[in-house]
Amino acid sequence: YQRRVHGGKIVHTYLNFSTFPEFHQAVANDGRSYSPEAFSQALNLISSKSILKHDEVERWVTLAKKIKAVYESNKDDDEVLGDEWPKHFTDPISLYIMEDPVMLPSSKTVIGRKTIMQHILNDETDPFNRVRLTTAMLTEYNNQPEVKKEMEALSEEIRVWKSAQS
Repeated sequence: YQRRVHGGKIVHTYLNFSTFPEFHQAVANDGRSYSPEAFSQALNLISSKSILKHDEVERWVTLAKKIKAVYESNKDDDEVLGDEWPKHFTDPISLYIMEDPVMLPSSKTVIGRKTIMQHILNDETDPFNRVRLTTAMLTEYNNQPEVKKEMEALSEEIRVWKSAQS
């Protein structure tokens, strides 16, 4: 019984966020807990145990398709871009090309915004020197004109490089 109740809560949480493209991207990028096979297995479990109502099952199927599309698109990008790109484009934690680079205030490390935001949710510190770091501190620092200009220039450099690879 408990597994069914908790599983239902998790599924409903996913469904509550199902209309947000940012959520689709976040799930597709989470290599620890996402795979198309896991979502398919979840659908089989949801269906066989009658955990969801019919319309919720349809929403789950739609969500799974959207996330899989993002996942496949990311795989395609990896294949197109290969394993070689300028080192300063690399997120030092995820080791992928940064989408939205930000600079950390205390260590001055440049990292992808999604990566650091996920870290801050679990631990409000700079992962490179353990100095306290909040989302507000990160935003304030990256809104300073000179930092903002530097991060925008890097974003543009990444965008231009990616388009040249396609």
